[in-house]
Amino acid sequence: MSNLAYFPLADDLIADATVVVVTEDADYPQEKLQNIPMADTARATEDTTPPGNIVRVRIDFGVGVTVNPRAWFFLNHNIASGNWVIHRTNAAWASAENQAVTYRGYDTKFYGTAWALASRYFEVEFPAACTYSPEDFWEMGKILCGTDITEFTKQFSPGIRRGLGFDNIHLETEFGVIWSHIKRARINYLGISWDPHLRLPLLAELEDFIETTYGGAYPAVIIPDNTGRADLYYMKNQDELRWNEELTRTLIADCHLDFKELSRGQVQEA
Repeated sequence: MSNLAYFPLADDLIADATVVVVTEDADYPQEKLQNIPMADTARATEDTTPPGNIVRVRIDFGVGVTVNPRAWFFLNHNIASGNWVIHRTNAAWASAENQAVTYRGYDTKFYGTAWALASRYFEVEFPAACTYSPEDFWEMGKILCGTDITEFTKQFSPGIRRGLGFDNIHLETEFGVIWSHIKRARINYLGISWDPHLRLPLLAELEDFIETTYGGAYPAVIIPDNTGRADLYYMKNQDELRWNEELTRTLIADCHLDFKELSRGQVQEA
């Protein structure tokens, strides 16, 4: 089991790249793959139900720029089944090397070996074997990639606190009549704690994390175990890192971070 890791937006290489969905739906443009809110999705226009067409996402990192990204994240997609492929390509989009991505519902992580060579161009190919639900067209909220993830030196303990909630507005009259408006359903919450003897070097690493994300201003991908599981969470920190420490400041206790997950599995309505 690996230690807790994360991938912040500051490490994302795609943010400054040119991204093209070959069969873009103009009403849900390809630029949405680079937006922070992953519920604001991009779509491909054609019906991609097998034996339909292949969906291709082309990424150009720019003139004079070559990158070697081994960490990829595909967020809030509506793929119901089927694996896909990342190609390292040339200017004609001919594949020079490829790596296979194993499907995971809603949010998918790919953490592979380094590519044989750094490249300016990459293409993500979603084959005809992929199926899509609840609609029969391809939809995705965000793609991230970077050279690596950041792993904390020490593992969290004793475990992860989980929660499930809703965001509701309740309007109540003076007579006690209540109307409720559901703003958002099924919000996942995550809490992580660390043992008290881990002040060094962990506290400095946690401070680096919260400063990189400006608390909850920017989301990050949270990865509880990068080697043993496919789990990942695109979440915002709840704006603070808290801990207790003894007077000599050599030990900390009850050090914890709390997160709220951004929308996943929420297909954008037309």
